[in-house]
Amino acid sequence: MEILAGPKAEQLVHDVLAGCTKEFLVARSAPEPMEGAAHRVTDLLQRGIDVRALFHHTARTPPAVRDYARTVTERGARLRTVQCVPGEFAVVDRRLVLLGHMSGSTCLISEQSIVDHFTRVFEHLWEGGWALPAVITRHPDPARPAEADPKPAILRLLSEGATDEQVARALGLSLRTCRRHIADVMSQVGAVGRFQAGVRTARYGLLGMPPVPDDAGGAK
Repeated sequence: MEILAGPKAEQLVHDVLAGCTKEFLVARSAPEPMEGAAHRVTDLLQRGIDVRALFHHTARTPPAVRDYARTVTERGARLRTVQCVPGEFAVVDRRLVLLGHMSGSTCLISEQSIVDHFTRVFEHLWEGGWALPAVITRHPDPARPAEADPKPAILRLLSEGATDEQVARALGLSLRTCRRHIADVMSQVGAVGRFQAGVRTARYGLLGMPPVPDDAGGAK
């Protein structure tokens, strides 16, 4: 384990990313300064490296982040947001971990068991994440098979006041399966009730609409 700060940390990050050959996974509360982050990601993508990034749901709100997301996803990166980001880290080729801020104090970890742990954490979070930019979904068609990822449709229907039974019928799911998906969705947006789920859906722009500021309508 190696801990560096300042110019030495920046050089370390530069060297590690220069040696990246296959995959770069990063989890942060929000992207680093937009220009530098976009340049770094673009360089990796141009070298054919798979880039995936996780941010907190609140990162969906700032216009600069949304612009950054559109820019890098158009170039091939994949971004998602989650309710909780447990620390800031990056996994490089599943053999190294950069722990901390890339522009500040950084810790380099090469112990494989620790690297594997951070990789598993990332993949677990990724499975429950929401695409950034959000994919705008239409109302589900009962005549069509259920979507592989029903979360957006479930949130949209719940926000419109649909019951569990109505959601299940609309998506072609059994009531039991539908309720499991609903519970997962509520957990992923950090909501304890349907009203709160609707508020957070609007706040984070999870259904493709512009995010609503925290003080809009006094909703908390």
